[in-house]
Amino acid sequence: MNESISSQEKNLFLLKILAEYNEPLTANDFMQISGFSKSTLYRQLGYLKRWGLMCEIEGRYYAGVTALQLSKKNNYIHLLKSCSQSALQYLNQVTGETVAINIVYEDFVFCVQMIEGSSALRCSIEKNSSIKLNRGATAKCLLAQFNKDKQISAIKKLEKSHIKQAELFKELLQINKQGYATSESELDNGIWGVSAPISLFPDNAIYSCISLMAPISRAEANKNQFIQKTQIAAQMVTKK
Repeated sequence: MNESISSQEKNLFLLKILAEYNEPLTANDFMQISGFSKSTLYRQLGYLKRWGLMCEIEGRYYAGVTALQLSKKNNYIHLLKSCSQSALQYLNQVTGETVAINIVYEDFVFCVQMIEGSSALRCSIEKNSSIKLNRGATAKCLLAQFNKDKQISAIKKLEKSHIKQAELFKELLQINKQGYATSESELDNGIWGVSAPISLFPDNAIYSCISLMAPISRAEANKNQFIQKTQIAAQMVTKK
């Protein structure tokens, strides 16, 4: 395939390549397979990233959260978004902070629903964005929901150090015991976060959680309240 493909079809062709290879690809991979010039390729990848059809993590391109909603998990995601809307609004209203619904897909965290707080907050968790599964309250809350074998497999890929693997296992046990995860400046400097698991799908068809993010300066005096309200919101989704 070369530049003769119509401009309207180029980004569709890149999506087709990603789907057929069934693994993350680099920009060089796309150039070799598509025959597109570097400028054309990055322009088309930019469009796909903007619309959530692809995401870039450490130089590799994955299906984005919008594309994920076209997959076999589509019905689960729509149900999750529908059932969690009132809980998300509740948490936003009682705390005034930024709140989000997140899921796991291929060892990455994807934000599928978000309501911003009364004050602007710059953080890595954004709608249609993704992060790795080993840093921050949201990621660890999701990882804690995995069964032991799945946890071991994921942690070995995420952490090369045996010491860090052991520390993460210990932290996940504590998260399961207390029913929530917190972090401070772990993913974004100056940001405190709390996440609680959502148990909407008893067969673990999709792992999900509700998260709250706030500047440390605002969270300091409200941590207990934020944790409690986040857990209540998660239970609202579970019981709906």
